[in-house]
Amino acid sequence: MVERGVIFVTSASNGGPAFSTTAAPGSTTSCSIAVGAYLGPEMCDIMYSTLAKIDDDGIMFPFSSRGPTTDGALGVSVSAPGGTERLRGTSMSSPNACGAIACLVSAMKRSNLPISPFRVSSTAKLEYGHGLLQIDSAFNFLKEMPENFVPNSLVTVELIVNEVNASSSRRPPFTCQRGIYIRELFQSATPTDYIVQVFPKFATGSTENTAKVDFEKKVALSSTADYLQHPALFTLTNCKQNFMFNQVRVDPTRLPKGQMHFTEIVAFDVDCRACGPIFRLPITICVPIVLSEADDYRISLSSLKLKPGNSHRIFVHAPDGAVYGKFSVKSNIADKVTNCSLQTMQIVHSLSVKHSRSTRTLAIEPNMQEEGFVLLKGGLTTEICLTKVFKCPGEASLDFNFAFHGSRPQTSLLTLFSAEQAHRVMFINRLRYEVLSPTLTFRHICRAMRPIDATIRALPGQRDRWIDDQQMFVLSLVYSFAVTKPAEFIFEIPGITDYLYENTFCGILMQIFTSTKQFCGAVGAYPEKHTVKLEKTANSNNYRLVVQLRHFSLSVLERFKDIHVIAKQRLSSPISMDSAYFSIFGATTGEGPKTNGIGMRPGQSCAVYFPQIPENKFPKGLIKSGDYLSGVISLAKSNNENLLRSVQFPVRYFIAELEKQQNGGKETSAVLCTSVNVTKGKEEKQFGEVQYREMLLEKQIQLLPKIVDESLADSLFRALTVEHPDNLPLMTAHLKRLAGTNNKDATRSNVSRILELSDKILDVAKVEEVQQFFGTRTDIAELDLLIKSEMVKRKEVIIEALYLRANCVCDAHLLISTQNVPDIFRRGFQCATEQPKVEEEEEEEATQDNKKGQEVKKKLKVGEGEKIVVKEEGELRNERNVVIPDRRKTPSPTNDETFAEAITLEELDKACTRFLKWSTENDPKALLITAKHSVAHGHYGIALKALKKLTDDKANNGTLSSISLHTAVSELTDALRWSHISAHLQNALLVKHRATYRPF
Repeated sequence: MVERGVIFVTSASNGGPAFSTTAAPGSTTSCSIAVGAYLGPEMCDIMYSTLAKIDDDGIMFPFSSRGPTTDGALGVSVSAPGGTERLRGTSMSSPNACGAIACLVSAMKRSNLPISPFRVSSTAKLEYGHGLLQIDSAFNFLKEMPENFVPNSLVTVELIVNEVNASSSRRPPFTCQRGIYIRELFQSATPTDYIVQVFPKFATGSTENTAKVDFEKKVALSSTADYLQHPALFTLTNCKQNFMFNQVRVDPTRLPKGQMHFTEIVAFDVDCRACGPIFRLPITICVPIVLSEADDYRISLSSLKLKPGNSHRIFVHAPDGAVYGKFSVKSNIADKVTNCSLQTMQIVHSLSVKHSRSTRTLAIEPNMQEEGFVLLKGGLTTEICLTKVFKCPGEASLDFNFAFHGSRPQTSLLTLFSAEQAHRVMFINRLRYEVLSPTLTFRHICRAMRPIDATIRALPGQRDRWIDDQQMFVLSLVYSFAVTKPAEFIFEIPGITDYLYENTFCGILMQIFTSTKQFCGAVGAYPEKHTVKLEKTANSNNYRLVVQLRHFSLSVLERFKDIHVIAKQRLSSPISMDSAYFSIFGATTGEGPKTNGIGMRPGQSCAVYFPQIPENKFPKGLIKSGDYLSGVISLAKSNNENLLRSVQFPVRYFIAELEKQQNGGKETSAVLCTSVNVTKGKEEKQFGEVQYREMLLEKQIQLLPKIVDESLADSLFRALTVEHPDNLPLMTAHLKRLAGTNNKDATRSNVSRILELSDKILDVAKVEEVQQFFGTRTDIAELDLLIKSEMVKRKEVIIEALYLRANCVCDAHLLISTQNVPDIFRRGFQCATEQPKVEEEEEEEATQDNKKGQEVKKKLKVGEGEKIVVKEEGELRNERNVVIPDRRKTPSPTNDETFAEAITLEELDKACTRFLKWSTENDPKALLITAKHSVAHGHYGIALKALKKLTDDKANNGTLSSISLHTAVSELTDALRWSHISAHLQNALLVKHRATYRPF
């Protein structure tokens, strides 16, 4: 803004009505014009139709932020009407002011008046910031201003204030202020001297050096406050060493307490006082009321009168050791409800005001009282602002009481470790007698995730260039995580996502996708406001979190390539610990007296012991070693819900090595992302030749379905069959391998081998014997567990063999069916893959040679990032290599004898019936066979019903790929001639299965 001479108008924020509630970007620089929201009497009557009557001069909207800023600047530059229709906010007032200023600039151009940000901003008066926006008066003022008053390139005059008695070597960084702001008790205890530096700022690139060299103003300083001393004259030039004028002394010791006092040092050009101030030095003083034990650390106001929209403020020093305050507001009106708001505000160093501000809206019944609690920090000045709602008619009469309390845990953030058998927590009490009932409640599981991929690239767009055409870089991080239960998630990077405008990076955004790149949600700064609800899916590591960090320094981004992201998952039911003991013996044994209310006097401390959280309270399958529970500790009983919700202190409970984790029935010790199988109480086994051969056979069986070379797999199977002719796991593994290649190589011999091998498996498994075992009532007390275990294994093999057999028969029949079978069923639920792409040069050569049968490709845009390739034979494919069926043609069966032998419909019915006798109704495999069987009979509605159950990730359980399943549903609706549903599902398919991640 300074370099280009831009007039920048922004909102002052909506954090009011307390003082010092302005926020970025309006209050962060003096080069911008921050606009507050004004409410006039006409707006109340016409826009809001209220019965309440406000002051004739109007008021500031209660929500509009007020100055000064935390570094002493005025904060709010001007005010403008803050409403349109029934909407209201500083987001309404700032466009109003911006449009008015644009009209002012346009009039200046038309009248050939010099234009600069300094001239425009100098037209404001002191009220509601510098005043309510008055464009006509501002234009008349500019016409009377001499053209040579200041150079046109002057943007602003910047002030830097430092205390004289603060040594530069001992001064904390970033303590330079833009004004004088005395707020805390130690600041107002004695007079203070300040040194003020004045810096004229010129627009770069448009200013000749002569304008800077010739700039010189003889400045007269004036003020009206008797507690202020300052020089009367000084010379302002563009020479840096002369920008300092002498000391300014402020003596707040004689000012009334509990109020805010404001004054300014105004600088005028002695040669042109009518041109208005060259700059203003704002001085704000708050002298807080100091409470003592004699006051019971309590402040009370009786019969407080408030008109609609008006506020009453009081500044109180929170006693050392204060933790929270209890307020009560009683209405003295007997015939109507009183609507008001109570806001408390403190300024904490290096902390945004939104973290130290509390706002409560109260609706007080006639002659009734409302109570509440607010968290505070001891030793800081607290502003208590009580405001009557502007739409509530009549004058309110209130009795107000505010008391400080000082009971809390000794540490601000409790950190507990699950390896501890008892958790010792120290409580302290400072101000008054308290009765504590501490309770621990955990609502989130937190896990630190490390990126699986990190790339840095330069942004190519011109709009992504930094100041002075500096290159902007972006760091893209990808995180993988699984969701085992539906839950709400919060994703944060501590220390980075806690800030927006004040952030270290130029921008930070996060997006969550499924494994198919479907968009689920986005997160930015302040992640607590952006919870994302994620559902459980069948695939492990089924979600991707993509993080984008932007910065103009490549070296800075390199440092953050391994940055952790904290994933906070909300628990379906909180984990509570409401049993605390006075001794470590009671916490470890569960015996002894519990802390059913701890009476503590002022100055007393007490230790309380919480027992270890049993592992059976942890949600199964959610917590791993290295995670931590995030929660709060409250000091009130559950019957005091108001105090229980308001006064809470953060707690983290880190999970050590878990005793048992589900891992195929084995005990697992997990440390962060590493799992190590351990066996308790047993020494390492010594293996002989028999054990060696058994383990070797088991490993060979595991690898058999994964072997790609068919000849190698067949030779291995034949060799193993010679040694183990009736081994069911061996035959089942080979059957899975054959069935896995069936859709790709559905030859007659392959189908025959599958049927032959499945028959052999059923013979070896002795189907009738297994049926008799499970169909006979057996006395559990006399049941031989070894026999039962063997029968269960044989049953599983039978079900798997029948499923693979039925699936093979269905695919073979549908492949040669003469019916109008949907394409994906004819392909055995396999999405065809695209042939290798032809390079552009090869395509041109092929076109020039006019080769017969050459595919002519036309690219059509379907959606964002999606393209479809249309070939001469009518096949549609998108860029994900997935075939989109062409509905214009009816598929014809093949007569090639090399394909699968003819499977009759009767054989298909027999194979499906045998399998369905053994499976359950909602088994994913049974649903798939039901769908294929129904399609073979032309019952598309029944097939669609079965597949719709499979679209639920819980039911699918990884049986089918998501894209195959959704494609089948889409084709079935098309076969049923539900064209509108089919079109919707095809469009949804492009969204759920994207080619790339959604761009930022």
